[in-house]
Amino acid sequence: YHNIKITTPEDVPVGEAILAGLKAKKQAN
Repeated sequence: YHNIKITTPEDVPVGEAILAGLKAKKQAN
């Protein structure tokens, strides 16, 4: 995984959503 630097609180939900999406893709494959 690439290290994602979170610079603002608004980016936290976005980062979590991306990670959740990656996990979902892995489970689907």
